[in-house]
Amino acid sequence: DTLPTGSTFVSLTQTTGTDAFTLAQQSGTVTESANAAIASGSSDTFSLIVYAPASLVAGSNFSDTATVSSSTADSNTTNNTATVTGSIAAPPADLAVANIGPTTATEGGSITYTVTVTNAGPNPATGVVLTDTLGTNLKYLSATTSQGSFSQSSSVVTFNLGTISVGGSATLNITAQSIEDGTLTNSASVTATSADPNPANNSAVASTSVAEAAIVVSAPITSTAKSLSNVTVATFTHASGVEAAGAFTATINWGDGKTSTGKITQSGSTYSVMGSHKYHGSGAHTITTTVTEIGNATQLLLAKIGDEVPDLPAHLGTAHDTGVFSLNTQTNELVESIAAGLAKDAGNPRTTLTAGSNGISVDSAWQALAPSLQALVDSSQHTGRRPESWPLLANLRSKASSNLKVTAVLNSIEKFFS
Repeated sequence: DTLPTGSTFVSLTQTTGTDAFTLAQQSGTVTESANAAIASGSSDTFSLIVYAPASLVAGSNFSDTATVSSSTADSNTTNNTATVTGSIAAPPADLAVANIGPTTATEGGSITYTVTVTNAGPNPATGVVLTDTLGTNLKYLSATTSQGSFSQSSSVVTFNLGTISVGGSATLNITAQSIEDGTLTNSASVTATSADPNPANNSAVASTSVAEAAIVVSAPITSTAKSLSNVTVATFTHASGVEAAGAFTATINWGDGKTSTGKITQSGSTYSVMGSHKYHGSGAHTITTTVTEIGNATQLLLAKIGDEVPDLPAHLGTAHDTGVFSLNTQTNELVESIAAGLAKDAGNPRTTLTAGSNGISVDSAWQALAPSLQALVDSSQHTGRRPESWPLLANLRSKASSNLKVTAVLNSIEKFFS
């Protein structure tokens, strides 16, 4: 047997078999010679123990080769040699992870988690890597480390810490923004090239209960104008602007007993509410705005596609001789136009519904629905709420199928009738 280069012989022991052998060891070679002939079918097993060379560092490869020979002719010498290979394991080092963060926070605010990696030994920990994963609704902002370097990809921050000495530690800080309320978590896990005798303490999770942020709306405004078109009636803030404008709905109280749904836009962390209205009388009116965060997916979908009770748009005035309603890119405006026409007690048989050329009107679904919408308008010429409208609505729904924008308009018309 040829020992690994630089290794020190310890022992060679026969573990199975009844044949007797004599041991001889010199430098890097160990020889077992049979004291008598080995019978056909006989088998003997040996266990060799050596000390690995001190010069081999963790991860280095080694090999040991065993060769058999006999004075008897061997018909197959290809299986007379065998080599085993392996690598040097790193000395063990027990790493442990602690993960600490605030127990409570507010939506939109920043949260800092402090992760500590310690080495309890008995040897230095080598090739230490800490992986920190931010949970759902935590947006990465920044990170620091007391040693080594780090990289960040999406919600995962990877720290390459190198070697941590016995009794030593590394401290890492990860700061994120909470973009939604609820219980948010941060997970940290460590690995190393050195062996770890206790992997159970290599991971830790910190949890933070995040509360819903308040919606702060600006004060009411006063207007003396008789007609308002796309006027900003209020601004509001919420959770540092982490929510999209479509996550809110705004109700404008125009101060004359009328309300309508406002259009919400966002610039940075500030949201604006706009609306249009026509007053029937002169004087000063106090305009108040109420903003609500939409609570579920269904409400959010309906708000985004314009399923709201419309107000009479200012551009229609009190007379509309031509009776033409344009289908444009703003679903809310389309809803207002149709519903206003249905509510108008004009008695005008010339009222028609035509498709414009600047938006939704080019959709074949709307083109197909135009005759039925015309019939709906015709049925509501005098009161806007005649019972004949309901069968027409049902017919429209069957034709609308899964077209969400069409369905949204029909929902709004039905709401207006109710």
